[in-house]
Amino acid sequence: MSRETASPPPPAAPGVLVLGVDAGLTATGVAEVAVRMDGVTCIGAATVRTEPGKTAGSMAADDARRAAMVFRFVHRHLPGVVLAALELPTGSKNARTARKMGYAAAACVCACAAAGVPWIVVSPREVKLAGCGRANASKVALLAAAQADQPHVVWPKLKAEREHAVDAFWAAVAAADHSIVQAVLRGVAM
Repeated sequence: MSRETASPPPPAAPGVLVLGVDAGLTATGVAEVAVRMDGVTCIGAATVRTEPGKTAGSMAADDARRAAMVFRFVHRHLPGVVLAALELPTGSKNARTARKMGYAAAACVCACAAAGVPWIVVSPREVKLAGCGRANASKVALLAAAQADQPHVVWPKLKAEREHAVDAFWAAVAAADHSIVQAVLRGVAM
């Protein structure tokens, strides 16, 4: 079972569409961001939560089922996107966590590949710098900055879901200066 939360889109914001993704096997957030020469507008943000299965079988099989849900969720948000900015998990405390992070990262990368959308990896540090200008920014500070920058967005109400959507937004913002995005903005063929 999965549950998604989303914000309604604001009025159309022309520009180059970048998808920010905060990947996780339990919760994955996405933010669709229109990048223009004069700034960015978050068109929508959503989070999917996957629940561990209660059926018989191995944990690895259940993790693969959840990764497939993440793949479908991310893939559904890729049409029209010129670049996906993936904030991928970077560390783990044990082998099970490392496996879960690997499944989530693979699901996001494969979704981009299946849709023919180029992707880049954005580090948690880059997300924090994009949001608050400092590498040690807290989740609370990132949310406050996102709410101030994009007051039209209705961020998910549950804390865990909101944090993933906000991180996805700042991942997209961090990618706004990428050469692919800038070339499309200038009308240069890649």
